[in-house]
Parts: sequence; structure tokens; C-alpha cells
Amino acid sequence: MPVIALTLKFSELLASTCQTSYLKLSRVPIFGKIKAFSLADDCFKWETRQFLGDNRERQFWSTELNIAPDSEVSSICISGSRCIATSFGSSARIFLQDLNVVGRTSLLTLNGVHDIWCADLRDQSLVLGSKGQAIYIANIDATPPISLPTQSDVFSVAQQQDLVYTGCRNGSIARFDMRVGRSRAQILFPEQFANRAKSSVFHLKIVQHSQMVVSPAFDLRFSRQSTPLITYPHHVNSLTGRLGIAVDPSERFLFAAGDDSRLRAWCIQTGELLPGTLPSHPTLTQSPAVEAEPDMSNPFHAVFSDPVETMQVTDDGGLSLWVACGEQLYQYRLGMRA
Repeated sequence: MPVIALTLKFSELLASTCQTSYLKLSRVPIFGKIKAFSLADDCFKWETRQFLGDNRERQFWSTELNIAPDSEVSSICISGSRCIATSFGSSARIFLQDLNVVGRTSLLTLNGVHDIWCADLRDQSLVLGSKGQAIYIANIDATPPISLPTQSDVFSVAQQQDLVYTGCRNGSIARFDMRVGRSRAQILFPEQFANRAKSSVFHLKIVQHSQMVVSPAFDLRFSRQSTPLITYPHHVNSLTGRLGIAVDPSERFLFAAGDDSRLRAWCIQTGELLPGTLPSHPTLTQSPAVEAEPDMSNPFHAVFSDPVETMQVTDDGGLSLWVACGEQLYQYRLGMRA
């Protein structure tokens, strides 16, 4: 009986999540389009701080910070009291900020590291994805960087205890065991692209301890097999590399942006597309010459001005889906109606 009750409650949650019409829209005072975004709780003001990076090399908090001339902010990560921001460019520069101390910032430069595409910060441990390699720093305050050669540009990274995972331009997914000196890459799911054109791995996330969401999801316990554990249908991604993907803190929902400038959501455990997230088609009685205004109050009905490149899900007693597009920041309180 408890299992049935739990199933019914989760089904209700699936349905209510898509019945959203509560929207808070903010125009961010930046000079370019938002390329990276993350949130942190402000321990001084008991509120949420927004960290945004644009395509004109600036990262924002309460003041403007120029971290890399002639480039763009490629990623922003927050873990505990630390925030890091990375950038593209011939000289890798990493902005570090201690969220517990007002004004405490520093800039880390890594020689021989170019074009940082992504980052994953876990406590003091940092992994970066760059040109031809990943970079592992066990403690950003004390230990030197370690190069993890991948033979291809690293577009996505993830950490799980002492393991580092990389997703590359050439479609390969590798795992490094940092407990072993001079760790060498173990290629996972080697047959995945044997009979198809290789596709770059732009997103990689570990969920529920043993599953990897790469679109589709794989079971890490059987890393030599290439059959996906779960697939997520109706995702639209044919040309664009950087499309936003987010998972809620409880790892129940997967949210993804598509090339069609729409958002979709799935149940992580089953791969079921949440009801109401497919775009509706115009009725036969609707005149094709009259285009209806898009309903931006519901994230799954909205058609954004451009494909969404970055978003995040937070839980402060209720789920909020944060979507950054162009110079706009959208906050959707999922399941709530205005």
C-alpha cells in the first residue's frame, strides 16, 4: 500500500509540474547574451545571489568583473562557499570567489591550458574540460593541477568521489580513477557509436549514484555495454552544441532545451515525457496568417527568442526552473499558477 500511495503522489507531481503559469522575468544589465548561470544562497542577506556570465567576457555578481579579455564566460560552478567561473581563450583564466567573505576574490591562471569549455566543482575538488585534455585539481587552495589527456577536446566533465568522467568532441566518454597515480583513461561504452556517426558529448551528469545522463542514460555498473538504460524521446538537437540541460536537486526530473527554442521535461527513472510538454499544433480553424502570441508564463508552452543555452533547477520548498535566454532571466515556480 505505501508503494501505491507513493506512485499516485508522484503521478500527481508529474502532472502538476507542467501546470505552471507563475513567471518572474528579469532583464539583466549585461552587455551580451547570457552564456553561463548559477545560483547561490547569500549567507549575508538571507537571499539568493545570481551569478551570470556573458559572451563579452564578463561575470556578474553585485559588481561587474572582467575575467578574460576578448572571450566569453564558458561555465560557472558553485559548491559550498566557493564559486568559480571559467572562460575560453588561449590563456586559461579561472575566477575564484569565497562566498563567505565579502570581496574575497582571486584569479587562477593555468599555463598550457587553452579554451576551457566546462567545469565541475565538488567541495575543494575541481575538474576542467579544455582543449585536448581535462584538468584535475584535488584542492583548489593547495594542490597543483594534473593533466588528464583525452586526445580530443573535452566538452563535459563530472566527478563522483575519486572518479572523473569526461565527454569529448569525438564522441568518447572516459573515466579516470584519481586514486591511481598517472591515471589513464578508461573508455566507457566503446560500441555506442560503432554503427553511427559520432556526436560530441556536450552534457554529462551522474544521477542516482550509478546512472549517467548523456542523452540517453547509461548504467555505470555495466560500462562495457553500449545499450542505453533509458532513452528520453522527442528531444530536438540537430545542430546546436550548447543547449541547456538541468536536473532537479532530488534527481526526479530532467529538463532539456531544444533547437526549436522550446523546453521539455522527463521523469528520470522512466524516461516518460511529462504530460503537456510537447508543443501543440494549431487547429484547422486557426488562420495561418494570424500568429498567436507565445504563452511565456508556462516554460513548456513558451517559444523563446533563441535556443536556451543554460538553466538550473532549485528547491526552496518548491521547485523553481531558472532559464537564461539572451539578456533575460526567467524564473518559473513549477506547479504554481499566477
